[in-house]
Amino acid sequence: MSQSIVVLHLNCSGCRAEAWINGIPVTRVDPDGCSSEVRPIHEYLLPGENRVVVLVEPGSNPSQPMAPGVPFVPPAGAFARLQIKQGLRGTFVDDPATRALATVEWRPASNAPVTPPVMLETSVILNSSWPRWSWLDGDRVTLSNEVTDRVHTLLRLLVEGMEKGDPSRYMRAAETRFAEIARAYGLSERETQGNFLEDFQEVSAEPEFRMAEVARDKMALRLCADGKVIDCLDTNFEPLLRATPRGDGSTPIRFPMKVAVFGQQMRVIR
Repeated sequence: MSQSIVVLHLNCSGCRAEAWINGIPVTRVDPDGCSSEVRPIHEYLLPGENRVVVLVEPGSNPSQPMAPGVPFVPPAGAFARLQIKQGLRGTFVDDPATRALATVEWRPASNAPVTPPVMLETSVILNSSWPRWSWLDGDRVTLSNEVTDRVHTLLRLLVEGMEKGDPSRYMRAAETRFAEIARAYGLSERETQGNFLEDFQEVSAEPEFRMAEVARDKMALRLCADGKVIDCLDTNFEPLLRATPRGDGSTPIRFPMKVAVFGQQMRVIR
């Protein structure tokens, strides 16, 4: 296992922001919820040049992040900042030993109106021998009713199994995801599958555990990676595959899910 790790750090104030790597949305921050996110991104990286994009105040419909919004004046001190850093495994993102590979920052002029979304772009050159990820060879699709129906059917099957405490359908559908996450971080597939099962079994054992219903009219699928990946979100930017909230309002587990189509197969790839 490599001792170094590449992480993304996205934070914001007074605005919402999303980080995209090589055409795939990786994380989203919101000052009303989680305003800072740090996560490793090996599974989205490619050898050579990697495109990095920050979207500030993307469209309110997940399916149309670039839809023009209503001009607004950001509050004083508003900003969005994304950093790509590389350091040793186990070190904190702000450790002086970590190396900044790229930084993108948005700080609007005081009292100046802004027309969203704002897109900032940079790139990172990586010489590591990253694998050729499966999505690169997937079918290019459009979000037709037929494709949406296929995604909805898959999600319903996964929810049906998980509701009974049986994640085996997900495990089969996500074989590619488990394999590629393992390769990305120098793990075995047994480890990546075991980590998932451990988390699921712990949460599904809770007395009030239920999976959220996947309502077709609440689906807001997002097409990305040049039409080769579908991000499975609802109209509130929540993963479609998730548990229902507990009594205290917290959601015990979410399963962010990105799928790709390979002929007659639809696979969970991230």
